[in-house]
Amino acid sequence: MAIADPYATAEEYRAVISPDRDDGDDALITTDLVAISRYLDGKLGEFFSRDAADVTIVVDVACPDWRRPAPLAIHAGNTRPSLPPLVSVTSVAFGTATPLLTAGLELWPTGAPLQPEPEPYREIRPAYPSGTAFGGGRATIVCQRGWPQVPAAINAGTIQLAALLRLETPRATRRIPELGEAIETSPSAIAIVYRLVEMYKTWWIA
Repeated sequence: MAIADPYATAEEYRAVISPDRDDGDDALITTDLVAISRYLDGKLGEFFSRDAADVTIVVDVACPDWRRPAPLAIHAGNTRPSLPPLVSVTSVAFGTATPLLTAGLELWPTGAPLQPEPEPYREIRPAYPSGTAFGGGRATIVCQRGWPQVPAAINAGTIQLAALLRLETPRATRRIPELGEAIETSPSAIAIVYRLVEMYKTWWIA
């Protein structure tokens, strides 16, 4: 899976909505599934696909408080995420310092991928008990962003929303503003979105 992929495939859509249908419309179905997936990204404040390979991102990290003995965590919290959701991290470096590699890092929550529904990591910390503290400033992180796998509810919701829009509109719309208007006029569609918001919405505090 790549970061821009839809949360369901045309094959999955046909298996649920029209098992006897051939694959002649798969290109259009895929385009609609991509549009629905990006709409959900905006509504939920998060993406649920994953990078196909390591990427390099740069985040700003506040200077640690010298009065706190605990190592500083680069975290993705509800106060403005400095990190996207993470599947894995290869290295973290500050400025020209030698990168801290996987063996010197801890990803939190440690049991995230072991949950009944595997979840992403939200924090990077120096491995205990190294005593190493992350410096403040700009961190360069080599990582894979995203979720270990698309949550089942996100997959099902994407399929159902695409089906509703393809049935209830003259032609499926692929422009996000028009897509939002179409969903808001469909009670069934908006009910699906509300359920997903309750389950997965990421709330930020400014």
